[in-house]
Amino acid sequence: MFIGRSEYLLDEKGRVCLPPEFREIIRTRYEDRLVVVPSEIDLEVYPLVEWQRIEEAISQLGLFDPDVRRLSRLYVSRAEDTMLDSAGRILIPFKLRASVGITREVTIIGSGQLCFHIRRRFGAKRSEKDDLSSVLSSLARHAVRAEADAGPSATPLGQRDV
Repeated sequence: MFIGRSEYLLDEKGRVCLPPEFREIIRTRYEDRLVVVPSEIDLEVYPLVEWQRIEEAISQLGLFDPDVRRLSRLYVSRAEDTMLDSAGRILIPFKLRASVGITREVTIIGSGQLCFHIRRRFGAKRSEKDDLSSVLSSLARHAVRAEADAGPSATPLGQRDV
C-alpha cells in the first residue's frame, strides 16, 4: 500500500525521487510504468495497470452520459505516461507541474492501494478552474446506482482486493 508522507525536491529536469517504500511496491507488484494525472490540487500517480482499471470502469459508465464525457475531457485526457527510472525517480512533465503549482518542493502522499499524490509543499491550496469535483461527485452517484442495480455482490468503483 502507498502510505505515508515525505518531502522531496524536484531536480532541474523535473524529476522527483520516490520514497523507498513506494519504489519497492512499484518494482515488485507492477511494471515501472506509471500514469500521472492532475486532479484539483495535486498530481495523482497510478501504476499503469491500476490506471487501466480506472479507464475500464469509466468506459462501463457509458459514453453517452454527459458527465462521463466531461470526466474524459477534464480528467482522463490530462493523463501522461512516465517511468520509474533506475535511480527511483519519475519525470513529471512541465505542463502537469504547472497545472497544480509545483515548482521545486513537493510532498508525496500515500493514499492507499491504488495511487499516491504529489503536490506543492503540504498545506498549499489553489483555486480550481474546472469543476472536476462536481463531475466526480456526480459519477460517484452513478456508481452507487449501478451497484444497487447489480445487487449485493457488486464491487464499488475503484475498490478491489489486492
